[in-house]
Amino acid sequence: MTRSRFGLAPALDRSRLVLVGAALLLSSAGYSHGETLPRHALNLLLPGHSSVSLDSLDPDFRARVQKVVLGLHKRGYSPRVVSSYRSPMRQDVIFTASTVSRFVGRGTYTQVSGGQSCHNHEVDGDAAALAIDITDPHADTMRAKATFYKALGAEAKKAGLAWGGNWKRSNRAWRRYGLGWDPGHIESRRCRRALRKARRQARGH
Repeated sequence: MTRSRFGLAPALDRSRLVLVGAALLLSSAGYSHGETLPRHALNLLLPGHSSVSLDSLDPDFRARVQKVVLGLHKRGYSPRVVSSYRSPMRQDVIFTASTVSRFVGRGTYTQVSGGQSCHNHEVDGDAAALAIDITDPHADTMRAKATFYKALGAEAKKAGLAWGGNWKRSNRAWRRYGLGWDPGHIESRRCRRALRKARRQARGH
């Protein structure tokens, strides 16, 4: 599919100004990859939909995530969900924000557009996300956050889930702590296969 210079599909080009405006709002709000957004304001203003509910997850994945959360509680943490399901439109907003942010020399939030993220997975039009982002609201330093994310990775491994802290690609924020690109992110190991299947079905194959 041909994409515009902003990384958007042609069908979305007519909404480019809206998306870029929302992306600028997202960037100016100080969004840091893997951290919670000021949802009380941004969720009302940004196009698309985002959820923090475990009910928005695929049932098998939800059961595994609940084991992760329980394990973190046993370790003394109070984990908070940052994002479970995101609509493709909301994903496009974050993707566009990444493009804008990269252009002005700031961090990148995501490398995938709408429909390409495990957060966007649906079944028969209903949210069934195969990824979730989790943070520790009490961690007030990068070291404390890194310690929490390593605990998250350990619990994710026990539950048979993939962890963004193991991704080979990293960034300046997390590389010094030996963490990959997205240490607050966990996902189902069947996510990529499910996304490919959904794209084939959308094309009518």
